[in-house]
Amino acid sequence: MTSSSESPPPKTAKAGSGLVFGRFVTEAVIGRGGMGVVYRARDPVIGRTVAIKALRTDTDLTDARRDELQSRFELEFQSAGTLSHPNIVTIFDVGQEDDVAFIAMEFVQGQTLDQMLRSGDTITFEEICDIADGLCAGLDFAHQSGVVHRDVKPANIMLTGQGQVKITDFGVAKVRSADLTQTGTVIGTPSYMAPEQIMGRDITGACDQFAAGAIFFHMLTGVLPFAADDPATILYRVAHEAPPRPSDLYDSLPEAVDAVLLRALSKDANSRYATCTEFARALRRALLTGEGAIPGGRGDDAPTHDMHHLDSQSGGMPQTVTLSHGPELGSSTYEGAASWWHRSSGGPKLAFVTLLLLGLAAAAWFAYQQWGVGVAAPDVAVAADRTGTEAVPEPAEPPPPATATFLVETTPGGASVEVDGEAIEGTTPLEIELVLGAPHVLTASRQGYRPESLSLTPDAESERQLVLELERIIQPGRIEVAADYPVQLRIGGRRIDPNAVSPGDHEVQLVSRDVYLDEHRPVEVRSGETSTVRLPPAVSVRLIAVVPNGRVSIDGEEPLEAPADVRLVAGSHRFEFLWPDGERTSARLRIDAGVSQVIGSPTEIIPR
Repeated sequence: MTSSSESPPPKTAKAGSGLVFGRFVTEAVIGRGGMGVVYRARDPVIGRTVAIKALRTDTDLTDARRDELQSRFELEFQSAGTLSHPNIVTIFDVGQEDDVAFIAMEFVQGQTLDQMLRSGDTITFEEICDIADGLCAGLDFAHQSGVVHRDVKPANIMLTGQGQVKITDFGVAKVRSADLTQTGTVIGTPSYMAPEQIMGRDITGACDQFAAGAIFFHMLTGVLPFAADDPATILYRVAHEAPPRPSDLYDSLPEAVDAVLLRALSKDANSRYATCTEFARALRRALLTGEGAIPGGRGDDAPTHDMHHLDSQSGGMPQTVTLSHGPELGSSTYEGAASWWHRSSGGPKLAFVTLLLLGLAAAAWFAYQQWGVGVAAPDVAVAADRTGTEAVPEPAEPPPPATATFLVETTPGGASVEVDGEAIEGTTPLEIELVLGAPHVLTASRQGYRPESLSLTPDAESERQLVLELERIIQPGRIEVAADYPVQLRIGGRRIDPNAVSPGDHEVQLVSRDVYLDEHRPVEVRSGETSTVRLPPAVSVRLIAVVPNGRVSIDGEEPLEAPADVRLVAGSHRFEFLWPDGERTSARLRIDAGVSQVIGSPTEIIPR
C-alpha cells in the first residue's frame, strides 16, 4: 500500500521503531499506502508480534479525502474485525493514540500469492488445491457473516511459511450492516472484477468467486483470463468476451479443469457455483482425478501460450506447474461511479456497457499512466456517461515514466540489493534507477546479517541517498540442565526454550514441581554455545505425622495426607504440619542424602 501524496518515507529500515499505539510498541515500518502506514509491533503484555495499521494524518489531505480514509479504515475493522477464521487475518484491537486511529492485527510471516507468482517456483497441483481450499473457506465464512471482500487478488492473499492462506485488506469490503460505497459504485481491481461489479449491480459472494476463478486460471495457465495490453480492453473483455479454455492455453491440463474454471468465470453470477467451497472442491476433483463438472463457456480463437511448464509423471497426468506472473495491467484497486444497468436487451445494453467501460477505463488508464504496471494506484472516481458510440477506442501510448538515480548504502557495506524483487548487479554502495511516483521495495542482504527492506514512493523532492542498517545475525545459545528430574526454565516469568536463548546475562528461574524445586540462578549465555546448570540430586523422603489425620505442606504447596512419600531436591525446604484441631507446626529443614524421613508432632519436626 503506497501513495505519492504522503510524506517521504524514512531513510533507514530502522525508522518507525519505538512508537506507541495503545499497549503496542512499533519495531519497524513494513508498508505504506494510501490509507496510512503499517508497522511491525510488539504486544509487551503477552509478547506477541502484531501488525499495526495507522491511519494517515497528512495535513495536506482534503477534508473529503480524510473523511473517505476514515470511513474506509472503519469499514476494515467493522468487516474483518467481526470475522474469526483461520484463513482470514485476525483483528486484535482498534484504538486511537494522539488522534491517530490504528488497527492491531495478526502479523503474518510469509509472502503474498502475488510474490509467489513472480517467483518462478514450481508448485504441485495438490498445493494449488490446498491454496484454493483455504481461500474459498475464508471467503465463504465472510459471505456467511454478511461480508463480501470485493478486491480478492493475489496481492491480498498471504501464504504463511506453512502454506496456510490468510486473506487480508477488507478496506473496500461490502458489509451487510454498513457499506462505504453507494448504489451504483464500481470498486475493485479490473483483472479480477466480476461483470456485475463493472456494471454497478448488486454485489454478492459470487463476485469473490469470480475473482478466485481468475486467480487459479492465472496460476494454471500463466496468463489472466481477460489479459490485454491496456485496462480499457481488460474491462471490455470481462463484460463481453468469454475467456479461452485453459487447456487451449496449455494442452496438458485436464479438460475437466476447463469446465470448472469457466463456470466460476461465468458472466451470470447465478451460473457460478453456489459457494466458493463448492468451486474449490470441483477444482480439486478436476485437477487430481480429471473428473469433469458442469461445462462453462468458451472464447473464440483462443491463443496458445507457452508461459508454463507442466512436469508429467511417468504414464500419468501432469502434477506440477511452474509459476509465471506475466504481464498484468489493470491490477490496481480503483473506484468509479456507474449508472444503473439498462434492463433492455440488444443494442441499448451493449451501448451502455461500452460507454460505461470507457468511463471506467479512463480511470484505470489514468492510474496506469501515473503508477505503472502492477502498482497499487490511488482510488480514482469517474462518472460513466451513457452517450457516445459503441466502439472502444484504443488509448494512446503512455509517456515514459519519470525516473531518478538513487545511491543505496548499507551499514556495513558490501550488501547485495534487490529492487522490487529484481537483483541489482554489484554490492553497496551502488546506484539504482527508480521510477518516480511509484512504490518500490528495496531489500539489502549480506551473509551473516538479517535482510533489511525499505518501502518508498520517491518523488522529485526525495533525497537521493538511501541507507539501510543491517543487523548481524546472532546465533542463540543453549542452557543445559544437569539433573535427574525434569526442569522448566523461565526468564522474566515466561517459560523459555532452553535450546534457543538469546545471548547475555540472564536471571533464570528453575522449576520442577516433581521435586519441589523453585530457585533463581544467574546464567551467562554465549552465542552458539551451551551453558550448563548443575542441580542437586533428588532425595526420597517419607513424611510421617505422629497424630492421626495430620497433613503436611512443603514450601507452601498443597498439603498432603500423612504418611506420604515424596521426592525432594537436596537443599532447604519449609515443612508445615497441620493438625485436626487447627494447630500448626512448622520448621525449615535441610534435606540431603542422609535424610529419609521427616517426622512431625504438635511440638516439633525432626529429620531422620
